[in-house]
Amino acid sequence: MHPLLICRARLHLTVQVVGLMLGLGLAQAQESDARDDAWLVRTAAVAFFHIDVTGTPAPSNGQPAFDAQRWGKAFAIGPDLLLTANHVLGNSAEWQPVPDEHKEVTRALHPIARQVTLSRADSDPDAPMRNLVVMPAVSAAIDAATIIVPDLGISGDQVLQLSLCRIAKGQPYKALMVAGDPTLPASVRAPVVSLLTAAGYEPARYGGLYVFDADARNFESEPWGHDGSPIFDSEYNVVALISAVTVDGPHVKILATPIQSLIPGTDVLMSEASAASPKGAARPKCSMADLVGEIDHNVSTHATWTIAPEREEGQLTGLLKFSYDSINEKPNIKSIRVEYEFFGTRKRGEDRIVRFPPPIANGEGDGDVTVKSGKGSLARVFRDDDILNAGQQALEPSLAVDGGAIAYVHLLITPDYSDGERQRNEPFEIDIPWAELVGK
Repeated sequence: MHPLLICRARLHLTVQVVGLMLGLGLAQAQESDARDDAWLVRTAAVAFFHIDVTGTPAPSNGQPAFDAQRWGKAFAIGPDLLLTANHVLGNSAEWQPVPDEHKEVTRALHPIARQVTLSRADSDPDAPMRNLVVMPAVSAAIDAATIIVPDLGISGDQVLQLSLCRIAKGQPYKALMVAGDPTLPASVRAPVVSLLTAAGYEPARYGGLYVFDADARNFESEPWGHDGSPIFDSEYNVVALISAVTVDGPHVKILATPIQSLIPGTDVLMSEASAASPKGAARPKCSMADLVGEIDHNVSTHATWTIAPEREEGQLTGLLKFSYDSINEKPNIKSIRVEYEFFGTRKRGEDRIVRFPPPIANGEGDGDVTVKSGKGSLARVFRDDDILNAGQQALEPSLAVDGGAIAYVHLLITPDYSDGERQRNEPFEIDIPWAELVGK
């Protein structure tokens, strides 16, 4: 007797939507958008900013004098919203107040003698951005502030995604920094990815700032200029922003402010994540919006499948019809991949159900086919004859010699969704009695 082999034949049911060259182009585009260090450097060209702050410091009143000029970095977390370190911008206690000629404006705005300018890789060095609104931190204990830049023009898929997940001590992280002098506006034209290791908190020395050990071989450990740069986890989500770079003996340490719901702006992103980016790029990880998005994904990818032989005017057509129902008003599946296995008995009167070796129908045994749905690029029905041919023309005749029979077919259905973003963690798994598939 031929030894039992465990096999899986594969059937690809696809719909021809575009030509081969367009398909290759889309594949290359998706590959180039993969999140890695190269992606981060490319994104920095539009989403990473240098900050230059100048002004008149407020009277020290016996306290250490504030710096009249400061430098730092900021990064885009929304189409017109940047996140940076609050101490780079300063607050009304650090800058000289400037009375406006209209008292009602002074009462409302509390203007200060401070000018903030932004530059990025594609900026004109002689014309930095000045049309912006500084949104200070809600608490002096949080070294983070946001900047609104009207008409900034950054698309939703170019912003950096925040994460509210806990930073894991001892794990590797990465920081987007700059080579050369970080106090120069042109420094953002040379972004580098620096390796960090999460070391934990040291409250006695650094309060609520999180400590990272840094590999400082590709950046200068200057006291000004790096503050406000983002720190990423392994999936390139921002988990913290740099508040200080300090040297402790032979070691360079980065002190960081973890991302949390108290940081101004993240509450807006959590409540409007789907509006900020159709692809969910702005949705903070480990947030309520992230949980809601996961639920939405599971619901939108759920489907109830029906597999039956197709009939026309009461007659079998020789095709299997795969149809599905879902909560989506319009079809959202452009193709499906079906993996199938036959189970049954080898001899007449035998009760033991076994899997069969791969049947070969019409001289073909690879089980890979491409079939149009016949209903357009998005349909709820797919048709194919490969499973029936494999069972009826190849497997059943060989089993009939000893009186064996096919009992059922095990199917794994993996959809290809129309938006290209949704993917199920597991395929739909269905067992169908063979008699139903052949119309007996």
